[in-house]
Amino acid sequence: MQLRFKLRRCTNLFRRRCYHLVAATMIAGCVSDPIVIPPVEPEPTIAEVEERSPTPQVETYPTGNEPLPEIVTQPEPVVSPWEYLARAEYAVSPQRERDLLQAATALVSSGNFMLARRIVDQLESTPLPSDLFTQRNLVIAQLAQRGGNHQQALRILAPARTAGQLDPGIVAEIYRVRADSLLALNRDAGAIVSLAERDAYLVSDTSRRYNRQRLWFALQRIDVDELRTLRATTNDTHLSGWFDLALLHRETPELADLPGRVDNWRRVYPGHPATPHVTSIIRASLGAQGQRPRQIALLLPLASTYGKAAQAVYEGFTAMHEADPTASQANIVLYDTGAEAELAAVYYQLAVDEGAEFVVGPLGKTSVDALVVGSPLGTPTLLLGNTDQPIDPNQPVFQMGLPPEEEAEQVARRAYADGHRLAAVLYPNTPRGQRMDTHFRSAWQALGGTSIVSQQYVDAEIDHSQRIKQLLNIDESELRQRRLATLLRTNMEFKPRRRRDIDFIFMVANFEQGRLLKPQINFFHGHDVPVYSTSDIYAGRPNPILDTDLNGIVFGGMPWMLAPQNASVRRYRALQGDWLGQDTRLDRLYALGADAYNIIPMLNALKSQPGTNYQGLTAILRSTPAGRLKRELQWARFNDGEPEIMEPITSPTELPDTNQFNLGAPTPTQLPEINQIDVTTPTGQAPTSGQVGGTASL
Repeated sequence: MQLRFKLRRCTNLFRRRCYHLVAATMIAGCVSDPIVIPPVEPEPTIAEVEERSPTPQVETYPTGNEPLPEIVTQPEPVVSPWEYLARAEYAVSPQRERDLLQAATALVSSGNFMLARRIVDQLESTPLPSDLFTQRNLVIAQLAQRGGNHQQALRILAPARTAGQLDPGIVAEIYRVRADSLLALNRDAGAIVSLAERDAYLVSDTSRRYNRQRLWFALQRIDVDELRTLRATTNDTHLSGWFDLALLHRETPELADLPGRVDNWRRVYPGHPATPHVTSIIRASLGAQGQRPRQIALLLPLASTYGKAAQAVYEGFTAMHEADPTASQANIVLYDTGAEAELAAVYYQLAVDEGAEFVVGPLGKTSVDALVVGSPLGTPTLLLGNTDQPIDPNQPVFQMGLPPEEEAEQVARRAYADGHRLAAVLYPNTPRGQRMDTHFRSAWQALGGTSIVSQQYVDAEIDHSQRIKQLLNIDESELRQRRLATLLRTNMEFKPRRRRDIDFIFMVANFEQGRLLKPQINFFHGHDVPVYSTSDIYAGRPNPILDTDLNGIVFGGMPWMLAPQNASVRRYRALQGDWLGQDTRLDRLYALGADAYNIIPMLNALKSQPGTNYQGLTAILRSTPAGRLKRELQWARFNDGEPEIMEPITSPTELPDTNQFNLGAPTPTQLPEINQIDVTTPTGQAPTSGQVGGTASL
């Protein structure tokens, strides 16, 4: 088996080298002035690859009670851009140009923007039929969009709307690019129109369901007043139906009235594209009815070294409670669990004995582990942290946290969906960095990707040049030059070349480390290698001057931090007032506390109805059958030093369950007073300073 594996690897390496030659030959054949493709760096031997990226001997990747392969949907095979270039070698016009444009499209998806740009530039002087001319413009618009030039993308695609006969797939992609650029420019109404028009050109049921899910999400970004205005000014029946459905979903104060209003909507809009999904909206909304507990216990380590983090969670949780129109139905009791994680089970039992119908907390993996081991957990509970300890899936227990390892899995899915297959990892020499490397490579290989190399860097250093040269094989290129110069006994003009067997880098770094690492990657000829990272790469507030060094990095984060124009985010941001933790690392914990409160009535529906999701402030949240809440992050790319929202993942590896719509959070009706973060215990009826385990009824 091992021999066959090695032979297959060697064959793949040989094929890639041939395809590079085909690329050079075919693109050159389109014009009199051929393109010179950079020479391919010598491929590493199998021994070298195995030495740099050994198969990780790790525990099963943590995903609740399910191994990773069971929760990852393998995508349909994707035709490589090199395959299209190979086909073009034997084709004649116009099939030759068609294959080249297909290759350019695939290159854009895989992040190879420079070669895609060369192809479309060389085709500029080639006479093209109208459909291929439009397809060429589409690739140029995709490149503009990937570069953050959304206005340019829209200008390029404007004539395409009046083009003649086009393949439905091309038309659908034109509308997708338009919608994504309009959403990035916060022109939500235009995006909704583009998505609605796109629906008619989609062939598969899966594509149509996903498109309608995106349209529904876009509708949630718009305020009710704007929805009413759009409804009053449109004459399109399909658009009117979408606007009316969004309005009845947002404006029905009594859940008991919702089925009747939906039945009326069905009569007004028979056969509307949204009709198959209306049942999901009713079920999601009714699933929350009558689920608010009368007494909720909140377990937080306020009097501990994690006091500020606990305080931020408390602020978010209580802000949502005070803004909840049904808040009078629930009494919140705060338990300060203090610094001893082992006491979590004691305070949990105390809360239950004092009448808690629902428990939120404790906070952090150590305390969660101690509670799971030391308590039967018979009361409905939302743990603020994930545990590897076994939990009976029949118990009313849910896990909700912000584990960085989960973000590593999300990066793997995003990179795979973007068309990458050959990964390099750059991570700090810390225990957390090693865990991130291990979890990423485990997820990446489960998806079908190949881990080529993992390279550590020293967290405390400023100059990372030697580590990055090793990552990119620059040091080997320099060594070959020195050997050749010694052999020939002469000085040689020399330009080092980076390795060509990786197509992206997963960089594990915070924003301070990233500002040092990314410029050095660029300097050592890695400027054209896509770089992905986690939410740690963003400080929390825009800083165009310092974050210019992060340009091009793709990362996942919270809508709370990345989408300030989102209607829900705007509403909840108003609750913070002048809280000093805004736009800091603590702000993420505020959002965790907010989601922890808002999601309580929806938990049973999330667990019992597979595919249902909750549009939270931390992420889109789904539940595994075991009750672990999984996050679907918001994606962004640094452009001109600021994060710019990207289109969601469209690959089958990351398709949302389009049979269900998200459950909305309650709408705030009043503004609570929110205090500073640097106090030991909350204000109001909170335990006095140092009163570990004290309780306070809010």
